[in-house]
Amino acid sequence: MKGGRDSARLAHRTRYFATREGVQLLKDDNAHLPTTKKQQQYIRRLLRSFPEARELPEHEGYVSSPNRQTAFELIAQIHEDFIEPMDSRENYLDYVANRPGVKSMGEHGLWDANGKVPSLENAVAEVARHTGNVWTPVISLSRENAERLGYTDIKNWQELINASITDIAKGYKIHPDRLRWYAAMHEKEKHIHVHMVLFSTDPKEGYLSRQGIRSIKSALVSTIYRNDRLHIYEQKDEQRGLLRQEAEARMATLIGQMATGTLQSDKLELLVTDLAQRLQEVSGKKVYGYLPPRVKRIVDEIVDELAKDERVSSAYALWQDLREQLCIDYDQTPPQRVPLSQQKEFKAVRNMVIRETLRLSEMHFTFEDDAMQDEPEPEEPPVPPDPSAERMIYQRARLYRRAKSILDAADTDPSEKSMALVTLHRLWEEGYTIAAHQLGKSYRDGVGSSVDQELAAEWFQKSAEAGNPCSAYALGKLLLEQEQLKTQRLLEELRTVKSSNATEIRRLKKELATLRKILVGYVNQIDSLDRINKRQQQVIADVTQKYNTASQQISTLSKEKENLDKKVTLAAQLDVTNIRIEPRNKRGKVAKKVKDIVKLAISFTVVKNITAENGERTIYIRITKPDNDALTKSASNTFSYENRTLTYSIKKYIEYNGEEQNVNVFWDVEEFLYAGNYRLDIFEGGNLIGSQKFTLD
Repeated sequence: MKGGRDSARLAHRTRYFATREGVQLLKDDNAHLPTTKKQQQYIRRLLRSFPEARELPEHEGYVSSPNRQTAFELIAQIHEDFIEPMDSRENYLDYVANRPGVKSMGEHGLWDANGKVPSLENAVAEVARHTGNVWTPVISLSRENAERLGYTDIKNWQELINASITDIAKGYKIHPDRLRWYAAMHEKEKHIHVHMVLFSTDPKEGYLSRQGIRSIKSALVSTIYRNDRLHIYEQKDEQRGLLRQEAEARMATLIGQMATGTLQSDKLELLVTDLAQRLQEVSGKKVYGYLPPRVKRIVDEIVDELAKDERVSSAYALWQDLREQLCIDYDQTPPQRVPLSQQKEFKAVRNMVIRETLRLSEMHFTFEDDAMQDEPEPEEPPVPPDPSAERMIYQRARLYRRAKSILDAADTDPSEKSMALVTLHRLWEEGYTIAAHQLGKSYRDGVGSSVDQELAAEWFQKSAEAGNPCSAYALGKLLLEQEQLKTQRLLEELRTVKSSNATEIRRLKKELATLRKILVGYVNQIDSLDRINKRQQQVIADVTQKYNTASQQISTLSKEKENLDKKVTLAAQLDVTNIRIEPRNKRGKVAKKVKDIVKLAISFTVVKNITAENGERTIYIRITKPDNDALTKSASNTFSYENRTLTYSIKKYIEYNGEEQNVNVFWDVEEFLYAGNYRLDIFEGGNLIGSQKFTLD
């Protein structure tokens, strides 16, 4: 070969015998010294000319540990991947097909979409004759990751490129039908990579931008590290659910405190009160998306106040960390952190605030403790199965039981006991007379407040006048104890007064006689009340017997109710109509050929159902291929149906309000689709609510 005309080939040949596999590398004692100024300057020029080189593993090694050795490795790799291809297209394609370390499939290692290239010479000639742009991207993995993920096998690389070729064509702005490409896999000591040569059959087509590079990388990373990132997706979903639970629990606590007048946050109380009033003025749907802007702002302020709670803020911070971890693989710039109220993925939290505020307006309370017992009082009967006018009575009973359990508990915080007393006062004002008896006991014993015998007597008196004999009994005992104390003080005073003071002695004896008469009266009253209580116990036993008989009758009727419930359940199930599946190409138009499909546009209508429960619903969409395998982004995307687990393609959350609702979802095609008959099934609440068959040609 002669210089000048064959300079490119001479350069290849020199590098080949200097670096080929098996060559004895010379040891450099200065390899770990800091980089020279010439190395630094040359690397800066190379990176300006070839910014794609920043994606090389050698660049990462150079940045993390800059020395002469890592600088040399980076320069050598940039020459190999970017400079040498510019010398000669023909030589480059031959080079990547035959270079040392290539994964050979016979006489060479070149392959395309159809597998091994039958004729290397024809491929070389095709590239050499092309008059338009030719790109030579490199896809590289560290050997550690390649071995862990299975990319030491040429078959897995081929599947990766074939699955990602539509995204690659899109990144280069080349129509998939006009994209031509070749590839070869190479193994090195520290990494495994694939060299590609790609171009458009239309010489005027093709353009690579920074956004294009980013989109290609994103698609490749998503496929390569899919299994690695599954647990992050799972943690992210789990954390989303935990945050919603914490926010809902915090909101419920605040509503309860507002109802009892014990809320410590003036700002929150004003915001919730304002929201409750404005919601009453709003017509139409009471969900965030349908509210006027001024009402939305109030909801946002409440959500941001909830986010200040330690548990809520901790859950949100962890969710954002996981979100950033997913994005960092293909975008070095972390996503911007926004307040919880502005995070689109937590729209459900805003709707929860609206629901809880509406419940406050309706005075709807729920408590976990259903056991209310007081020594002189019978147990409350169970809540009737159907809502009626008695509903409020049972709600107040549950509220009473909760307050009583707090007062009776020995380890309850004093502030909670004080709040329980506030609750009892409010119940009395609302006409729940039993609360007066518990207030009397609390003031008598100093539970939740200081001991106040006079106040205790007042509340026992109020309860007794309301028709509670147990309170009259407690009042009598309390007054008897008070008079006994007075009598003891008088006797003590008589013993200490001077015998010469006859007038004072006569006064004390007269007062003592009066007190003894009062004591006798109280004793007789207590005995009478005790007999009344015993008769009431017998009445309670009779009532209990009648209640048991009624319970047996109810049990007999429960089977009939169960059959009715089944019919009601069936009627309450959601149903969908107007199911449409539209295959689309990269331009958003209807794709006529299966190879042109980049997206499946799916739409359907959830029909009106006044018997169905309103609120958030989770809809699972399952797309089945002709071989009965389901399309899915992850093997962990599953749901339960008829005592078995199915994989889903798409999960969609909707806010259902009983009215007809249109739903639109999309499936991004990342896998190879072939012609045939497909099936789409829609599930909700463990039920199959719609199906549609469709054909791809």
